[in-house]
Amino acid sequence: MFQKHIDILAIGDITVDIFIKMKDARMHCRVNNEACEICLPFGEKIP
Repeated sequence: MFQKHIDILAIGDITVDIFIKMKDARMHCRVNNEACEICLPFGEKIP
């Protein structure tokens, strides 16, 4: 008898990655570019 095999099984919502450009954000890293953070001005909102 012929059996079907499932290649992909998705349960739940499918999402799309959205990439935005931030103008006022700065990246601060510690020694050797480890433990980096994205810093925004106080009270600034991400679009």
